[in-house]
Amino acid sequence: MQIPSAESLIFTPVTTYSYLPVYELSIYPAVSKWQRYRTKSYIFEYSNITKPMNSPLHLYKAEFFKTLGHSVRLAILDALRDGPLSVTELQAVIQADQSILSQHLAKLRVMKFVSSRRERTTIYYDVPDREIYQFLDLAKNIYVRQLRQSEEMLKELAPSEE
Repeated sequence: MQIPSAESLIFTPVTTYSYLPVYELSIYPAVSKWQRYRTKSYIFEYSNITKPMNSPLHLYKAEFFKTLGHSVRLAILDALRDGPLSVTELQAVIQADQSILSQHLAKLRVMKFVSSRRERTTIYYDVPDREIYQFLDLAKNIYVRQLRQSEEMLKELAPSEE
């Protein structure tokens, strides 16, 4: 994954909320004004959080994980595991409207999780950094283990039938 430089992260004071500053995080360069608008995030500066937590690296990490925090985006990455797919093929696999799919693909593209290439009138999407699948598999191992532990606890808590 290519991490944007600190210079490409723009923090703009926006307003205050309950006397706490609110900043807008934008990742530049954006391809278009519309894409720049869609990549903005709002960050609340809480008084109990120290300044190093608001470093560009921490904020980028938060955006990284937030991008992976949506079921449609995870489904897109799973669908692209075996190789490039067109938008139509992705739509058939994921069963999502094209507008929804396009929005999620744009977010994944901004964070460099997917890349696109055009062949005549068809746009194909692919995952340029295959290491993301090692990361997702590791996360799967963790949540499967947690679910099994929860299942075991539920069995222990369930009243035994005699």
